[in-house]
Amino acid sequence: MLESCHETAHAVDAYIQDHFFDPFGLMYSAIDSQRDAPFERDFITPIKVPRRAAAEPWAYWTYEDSVMSMGLYLDALVLKHKVTGDASCLERAAAVWGTIHKIYSCSQVHGIGCFLRPYAGFEGMARFMEPLGTDQASPLFSGLYRYLPYAGGAASDIRRLMLRTLEWYERQGFQYFYYKSFIHRYEPGDPLAHHANSYYLPAIAWAARETHEDDRWERHLEERLGHFRTGGYVLCRPGGGPLAFCWGSDLPILRDLLGSKFNETFTSGLLNEAHRVLLQDMSGWEENGTVRRICPESAEPGFEPHVDPSFDAKKDFGFAYFATRHHGRARPRHEIDFLIALAAVGYDRERTAAKAAELLALRRDVPRDFTAFLADDYHCLPETVHLYARSVGPIMVEWWRNYWLLRWLASNEDSE
Repeated sequence: MLESCHETAHAVDAYIQDHFFDPFGLMYSAIDSQRDAPFERDFITPIKVPRRAAAEPWAYWTYEDSVMSMGLYLDALVLKHKVTGDASCLERAAAVWGTIHKIYSCSQVHGIGCFLRPYAGFEGMARFMEPLGTDQASPLFSGLYRYLPYAGGAASDIRRLMLRTLEWYERQGFQYFYYKSFIHRYEPGDPLAHHANSYYLPAIAWAARETHEDDRWERHLEERLGHFRTGGYVLCRPGGGPLAFCWGSDLPILRDLLGSKFNETFTSGLLNEAHRVLLQDMSGWEENGTVRRICPESAEPGFEPHVDPSFDAKKDFGFAYFATRHHGRARPRHEIDFLIALAAVGYDRERTAAKAAELLALRRDVPRDFTAFLADDYHCLPETVHLYARSVGPIMVEWWRNYWLLRWLASNEDSE
């Protein structure tokens, strides 16, 4: 099945190189798939991008997920080099690292280890002060971790960035103020924190290995692994809740860092249950688990897209998306990441990798098939969610990373 993705992978690679970088080397968070260019400023309105971006919505949307994309891209470039030996991948990786380092350096004025989202690009990011969420930090960490053996003289700077960034989160008790609206905590009782394992656990395991003189990271590691052993965290919750590891490279990198300790926590029983729950949840999707409706009730006769009349942008975090009922449909995304992660740690490798490749092959038309919602649904969606059926960004870069991660697994039986 992966063979059917080869042509798409070439097209994705070319599209990323041609369209995803601004003049200063930053990856755009979103490209207008109808224009093959960043969105026009008058199209990105506060009604499409919620309250948090009411002041400068274009600046927010265009660079919202830039660091996430650069981390995924760095990860993919190193994997492609491992599979093909293409030296140009490392040249491109060095350029991406250079841009990441600049973002980090510009952020230090707000505190050692602080890593800000580069809203408005390098020329404007000083106007904003929003830290990376752990969903951004996880792909960044994975990309840097993979690049380290090839970084040469930059390796010491990369290690410093990785450690100082983790220390920034630790100084705040592994929590941060999210969009000036609520605190994102890394605690088992907080339903919003489940996927934070994707960053914190690999990063803490790495710090424990790197800093032998400082045993705090080993203490943090044992505490957090303990939550999986006691059921405080699970890998996959029934009903489609957030996956504990949702970025593909996170779980196999954690296994690499933990060694034999990995199997003591992430037992075959735990992996088997996560796989069962994931496939069970996907079996309820339309078209045999390949497409799901964002709002299931939209399948009912006479359904009309609408925003919940009780929604108050000033009180409800400004996410009109969550209050909008619509006809939008989506293809699998993090489900593919998790299947690849399972294959990479050796769980039923052949079948889980084959299933991941089957789902990866659903996206073929570049860029049209790489929107969050199916592009075909654009004209029947309310304005509040138009962007999701028109913009391409991290999903395309993530797809390309997944393609090379699967290629790497197929070429190396003893890999992660």
